[in-house]
Amino acid sequence: MDPYAGEPAHQLHALVSRLDRRADQRLREHGDLTYQRFLALLTARRLAEAGPVTQRALADRLGMTEAGASRLVGSLREAGWLDVRHEPGTGNRRSLALTTAGSDQVDHALKLLEGSFAALLDAAGVTTEELVGPVGRLLAVMDDLGAPGPATATGAGR
Repeated sequence: MDPYAGEPAHQLHALVSRLDRRADQRLREHGDLTYQRFLALLTARRLAEAGPVTQRALADRLGMTEAGASRLVGSLREAGWLDVRHEPGTGNRRSLALTTAGSDQVDHALKLLEGSFAALLDAAGVTTEELVGPVGRLLAVMDDLGAPGPATATGAGR
């Protein structure tokens, strides 16, 4: 009996939770990088493509409080993976940038995790194309709604 039959939202939550745990396990087996730290570095890299990255922008994108992001940024800086620079003329505002070592960590982790995910898709008989379209559309809708939770995603409360 499938404990998730008939509950696609729960299936998706269970899948994502397991993927996150497995990713964290794989990364820890290959070094000091955790999945949370990887996501922060990858997000900082992607945000930097549009301009300077602030700690607040990183916190917002990761769904963290600013205090949580501050601790995470501090640990990434201590590891030598992230530079924190004071931007002149911006008050107390600081910008974040990956170091070469941080960029190397992201590249290594992407290769490791994408390979593991490709193997999972292959074992399940699912093509990347079958997955990318629906997942991309769901993410785009949630981004358009500014939706951190299911109530907004279903249109409740609007």
